[in-house]
Amino acid sequence: MIALAWRLLGRELRSGELRLLFAALAIAVAAVCAVGFFADRVHLALEREAQQLMGGDLVLSADHPLPEAYREEAARRGARMAETRVFPSMVGFAGGAQFAAQLADIKAVSSSYPLLGRLSAASRLGEAGAPAAGGPQGGSVWLDERLATALGAAPGDAVTLGRASLRVAAILTLEPDRGISFFGLAPRLMMHLDDVPATGLLQFGSRVRYRLLLAGDASTIDALRPWLEARLERGERLEDASNARPEIRSALERAERFLGLATLLTVILAAVAVALATRRYLQRHLDACAVMRCLGLTQKRLLRLHALLFFWLALLATAAGSLVGYGAHFLLADGFLGLIAVQLPPPGWRALGHGAAVAAVLLFGFALPPLLQLARVPTLRVLRRELGPPRPSLFGGYLLGSFLLGGLILIVAGDARLGALAIGGFAGALALFWLLARLLLAGIARLRGAGGPGWRQGLANLARQAPAASLQIVALSIGIMAMLLLTVTRGELLAAWTRSLPPDAPNRFIINIQPEQQEAVAAALSAFGIEAELAPMVRARLIAIAGRPVTAASYPEDERAQRLIEREFNLSWRDTLPPGNQISAGRWFESQESGQGRGGGAEQGVASVEEGLARTLGIALGDELLFSVAGIERTVRVTSLRKLAWDSMRVNFFVLTPSGVIDDLPASYITSFHLPESPQPSLPRARGRAGEGGAASADTSSSHPNLPPHAREGDNPPSAAKADLGLELVSRFPNLTVIDIAAAIAQVRTVMDRVAGAVRFIFLFTLAAGGIVLLSALLSMLDERRYDLAVMRALGARRRQLASALLAELAVIGGSAGLLAAGGALLVGQLIARQAFQLDMTPALWLPLLAAPGGALAAIAIGWWAVRRLLATPALILLRGGV
Repeated sequence: MIALAWRLLGRELRSGELRLLFAALAIAVAAVCAVGFFADRVHLALEREAQQLMGGDLVLSADHPLPEAYREEAARRGARMAETRVFPSMVGFAGGAQFAAQLADIKAVSSSYPLLGRLSAASRLGEAGAPAAGGPQGGSVWLDERLATALGAAPGDAVTLGRASLRVAAILTLEPDRGISFFGLAPRLMMHLDDVPATGLLQFGSRVRYRLLLAGDASTIDALRPWLEARLERGERLEDASNARPEIRSALERAERFLGLATLLTVILAAVAVALATRRYLQRHLDACAVMRCLGLTQKRLLRLHALLFFWLALLATAAGSLVGYGAHFLLADGFLGLIAVQLPPPGWRALGHGAAVAAVLLFGFALPPLLQLARVPTLRVLRRELGPPRPSLFGGYLLGSFLLGGLILIVAGDARLGALAIGGFAGALALFWLLARLLLAGIARLRGAGGPGWRQGLANLARQAPAASLQIVALSIGIMAMLLLTVTRGELLAAWTRSLPPDAPNRFIINIQPEQQEAVAAALSAFGIEAELAPMVRARLIAIAGRPVTAASYPEDERAQRLIEREFNLSWRDTLPPGNQISAGRWFESQESGQGRGGGAEQGVASVEEGLARTLGIALGDELLFSVAGIERTVRVTSLRKLAWDSMRVNFFVLTPSGVIDDLPASYITSFHLPESPQPSLPRARGRAGEGGAASADTSSSHPNLPPHAREGDNPPSAAKADLGLELVSRFPNLTVIDIAAAIAQVRTVMDRVAGAVRFIFLFTLAAGGIVLLSALLSMLDERRYDLAVMRALGARRRQLASALLAELAVIGGSAGLLAAGGALLVGQLIARQAFQLDMTPALWLPLLAAPGGALAAIAIGWWAVRRLLATPALILLRGGV
């Protein structure tokens, strides 16, 4: 029986009966395996190098200086220690006649860094790094390749960092606890911790990440961990191998989620293709099974024969799909090589198990009902071709497959919520498409008299076969919708994101402006033709809402709320509603509310809160918010909620108060403005805006008054001088950090392009599965028409009339499917734009006008070659073939 099933499979594959089914299974397995192999390698790398990625066995991370008690206890227990501080700042280099400045991610390390893992450095650009025993020595820095290239600096040169001038000693090629480079969008400068005070960059309110790295034997670490956990304060986090580099895991999980969505769509389309292909296989093998029954083959043995045949088919499809997926995952890994700074180990075998499960579920979940029908074919069919097995209902026949597919979707998604949404959306789309298909066919049937004989006959055939035609329309709709989402809708989403960014949106931000520098910086900007508003900024921690203390533990189910409550918020004061802000609830400040709340007296200040933050943290109108600023507590009452236009590139504040409420607290200033990338002499003055931000602060005197003459005189500068605005500001105010958002967006876009490229690559499998759905649906429709066609030809119908009738059917089915697919793509695209990207995407109303005729033409083009073959076959042969 096994050998017979194998020979039968070879014959069916050679004749083409099972090729579409094999292709659908192999494509689904390949998509699942490609994503599975890639994810497995990444997770194995993170598990294998967890300590190296951290730089120690335990890492204490905080946004404020860590208590000395932590170090004393670690030293008492014999643990080894190292410290790092990470903050952004501008790095300057006066090489030749030009002064270059670049925003960099500064990492100050102690002499014992790193405890685990290794550093690598090179003596010149382009060289492979060699292992280094420790970090930079005092008075020197290491630049990574990006920073050295941007500045044009080389080992031996001196760079400026704040008030200090430090020598470049080496090119940094590897650091163990950096991981993925897009968390530090700016390039890296590594320096010694003892040199930080000389720079003057760190003062009160500085945005710095303090890290204490600990290492030791297992008993020391196991005893130290609970001691530290019991004493952690707000803003402090303890990391070990189990939660090392959560930002890396979070970003990779997000990328895997995108890839998982593409894989889910591929699996769903493959399920539809398998159902159509097996249904067609059933119809074409009823006669053969009836003959086998006449020759003595029992129902049980017939079922076993086809079960073995499909088992061999699943095995072959799994092997082929796994090989394709294994090769494809290398392309995914290559796309992420620039983001993952660790070597990926070989993948495990878990992805093969998932691929085999996909093949088994799709094949036997959707092929079992037709197999059961084949086994029950009556022997009398040999004499009476109209006889066949009893057909189960569409719902009952594929109920098992639907349940198995739902479970498979949950496994492939890797997220219960995402899987449930996919199942619900797919089921809803099927039901809606089925209902609309029946309505469309009923409406089109009334147009029977609008054409010639072929048109009337085609519509009459559709009316007689309405359930089958509706099923074909649904299958075609799903396939076409997948293609539209992949092509047209994705392009519309990108266009909507591009349109959401105004042409004059701020592309330069200046942070770390100290109060005593406010007037000087504003005057310097004005001299360059830029009228920018300098907004005050107070960094505060939210400690209570409506009298209820809040911590990360207050939001056990919401990771975003936990992150928000652990961070320090940037507060500001303003008496007028900022541009791009809209009051969504409550009222804006009244004049008499200014000045309240200062000094912690009985009177409270008022505040306006961004509505998204309020929704996440559970803040309502009238709630009292208690903030702490360096031990100073201040209470404000929420009087309004605001909706912000985040996509305008204005940085806004989550919390605003009127003047006189928090302006006695320590503050720095921030500004933003639009600077043309290629300005011409006739350009108008740039417009400035202010918003939320903050970084390391400093008290630096204006000891570099080397602005150009036109700037000192207040005249409008030429365009070339505008292009050097950042350099001029940094040379005069070394503590300022000038952020070129255009460059940052370009770096973010590079990362997003790599993820999007991976998703597009997986969508190629989706596209192939959609094509198989289209072909299977059309071939199934033509198979069902072959007997009717033969009868009509035997009764004298001309080939031209029959061809026009079949083409009319194909056009109606394809056009209806295209219309439904366009509507589905528009709806899904709007949901994705609003829910996932918060974009207002203009509906492409032209899409149905294009998709309907496009679907009709595609159906006619794919089905015409089968129509020609049917018309070329003698009617007697078709009649002998039966239904």
